[in-house]
Amino acid sequence: MDSNMQEFDEKLNKELAEGIVRENMKFETYYINLYHTLKNRVDDEYNLLETQTSKVDFLQKLMDEITEANHNAYNRYNIGEIAEKSTGLLDGLFNSFESRIQKLYNPSPLLRNEYPEIFKDDLSYNIFLKWHDKYYSNTAFHLVNYSFIYYALKKEGFITIKQTTFRKFLDKLDITLDRINAREQHADQQERRYVYDTIKAILIQKIK
Repeated sequence: MDSNMQEFDEKLNKELAEGIVRENMKFETYYINLYHTLKNRVDDEYNLLETQTSKVDFLQKLMDEITEANHNAYNRYNIGEIAEKSTGLLDGLFNSFESRIQKLYNPSPLLRNEYPEIFKDDLSYNIFLKWHDKYYSNTAFHLVNYSFIYYALKKEGFITIKQTTFRKFLDKLDITLDRINAREQHADQQERRYVYDTIKAILIQKIK
């Protein structure tokens, strides 16, 4: 190969390499800008939508934009290592939109709070239900067990009702207490504390 041809090949290879770098930079800028645009739209607009359908439609349109961007990018750009890393931003955003849609169709794995006048939310209601399932049959220890759960829930703000209201609620469940045992307010009963903390942790993990 003569020197002129070798020089030409080296120049061509250099220009091709520089062209790929420019395309990758263009690609990266395009992806990052699109990522921030879509993320800002979600931050600004999503919570203003009132219905499940409108929220799903909104998220689906954004996901379609990501799908189209991926299609166009892989057809128009010479994908390199830098560009492939950039796609992770939109891929992560796409997955977060998909997760939101799933939660809209399945809003909570917890049972709906049937006593909003008693319990703060679905979580507190379900904590009580799990506790009730475990301790209801042990009638000899109803006083200590249901006194404990009353104070445990009240300490965390899951209930704010008075003892008499809680006892009337328990009456509906065939649990009759003549009082709430005040000693359970400061009880450090290892087994019951462990059961309560475990129930709460499992339920919180379900709704994450």
